[in-house]
Amino acid sequence: YAWVACLRGRPGEAYPLFMKSARADLVSGGKQWAGLIYIGGTHPAAAGGAYMVLLHGFLGAQTKDGAIKITPCMPEKWKRVECKVYYRGKDHVLAWERN
Repeated sequence: YAWVACLRGRPGEAYPLFMKSARADLVSGGKQWAGLIYIGGTHPAAAGGAYMVLLHGFLGAQTKDGAIKITPCMPEKWKRVECKVYYRGKDHVLAWERN
């Protein structure tokens, strides 16, 4: 939903949804026991979802004609974002900074 909010130009609505995924393993409540069986664990899908929202939602990263282009849609309080990606055999740094 965060990514869709970014696509609609609504980073303020996207941010709390992004944070829910990004913090899944950092806040209490995600690790649980059922009797003697541990049913917690990490949440790789949540972490991957947060990364995808950062890269494709907030940074607006897309590939076209062999190049990476960004169309940022950043939360108001964010001042700078930098994200490393590997594309076509090379490392790239995608960066955005508020003027």
